[in-house]
Amino acid sequence: MRRQTSDALTTKEACMRLGIGLRRLQVLLAEGKLPGSFKVGLQRLIPRKAVEARMLEVSKWRAGHGRK
Repeated sequence: MRRQTSDALTTKEACMRLGIGLRRLQVLLAEGKLPGSFKVGLQRLIPRKAVEARMLEVSKWRAGHGRK
């Protein structure tokens, strides 16, 4: 099965979109909170939909806790 790399973000791109550091991203990946990541060579790619879902989840949490 061949995966679409055009719908995936590099770790650097994912960190920038989520506003977090690389180490925090590694923790989220280890905890399974960004499902579907895969490696191409030495580079890990994360599905764009997983990053967007995480962004939505965090924004809902912030809204419920009175944060912007």
